[in-house]
Amino acid sequence: VLEPTISEQREALLHHFDYSMVIHGEQRAGRMMRKFGIKFSHHHPEGEQVRKQFINCSNSRQWRDVIDQYYLEDSSEETPSSVTDDSSYSGSMA
Repeated sequence: VLEPTISEQREALLHHFDYSMVIHGEQRAGRMMRKFGIKFSHHHPEGEQVRKQFINCSNSRQWRDVIDQYYLEDSSEETPSSVTDDSSYSGSMA
């Protein structure tokens, strides 16, 4: 199973945050998304550091700062670590 790319993770986190804001308002959404970010961090290549940063969030601005720092849109970590070199693949691509 392939892990989501950094961009896919960012998109999912931001969409969830937007929906949560609409449904619950900023204050409650911030608390809920802090918890979501902590759980979601296991998909990130720097998962433990990201988890610690989400734990330290006390408002939605800090939460967004974690997203902006660790979930860059143009990240060089676009290839999930679970993907292996396909040079050993002998099957047909057709």
